[in-house]
Amino acid sequence: PVALPPGTQIHWRVRSSNICGPSAFSTAASFTTGNEFCRSPNLEIPDNNLTGVGDDLTISGASGTIGNLDVDVDINHTYIGDLRLRLTRVSDGTAVNLMTNPTSNPSGACSGDDMRVSFDDQGTIPAQTGCVSGAQPTMAGPRIPQQALSALSGQSLNGTWRLTVIDSANIDTGTLLRWCLKP
Repeated sequence: PVALPPGTQIHWRVRSSNICGPSAFSTAASFTTGNEFCRSPNLEIPDNNLTGVGDDLTISGASGTIGNLDVDVDINHTYIGDLRLRLTRVSDGTAVNLMTNPTSNPSGACSGDDMRVSFDDQGTIPAQTGCVSGAQPTMAGPRIPQQALSALSGQSLNGTWRLTVIDSANIDTGTLLRWCLKP
């Protein structure tokens, strides 16, 4: 896989090839990649602290309103089941709980390490039960947030956004490495 640059028009065309040689190129087509707004704070998540840690992302100059929003989160932590994540649009206080102390099926415990998740209302696996025992990272790929991100639809992307990460139990620690808003 190749990471495409955000907010960029990509042109493509196709040509087949076999033992008889190459075909003519298809008609050119294009698409525009979505914008993404990211932070890489490398913030330590306080252990057993219900205030947690918050990181702010300020966006300005974005046009239009939110139709669909995904939130990518990259966290190193030694027990994902301890974590709570919340996204807040600071200007009006609208908050969405992305997950609260998730579990895994069928064991119930989410004792694995690390997460590389895209919270997406159109996902197929709920974040609340999305841990995979024995996998590294223990939670990866698209996950349906605990509360729908569609609660933010129709609002401007411009403004300050805060991702709050709470570790609600003792012993295990971690770091918020990176997070992105992807309208």
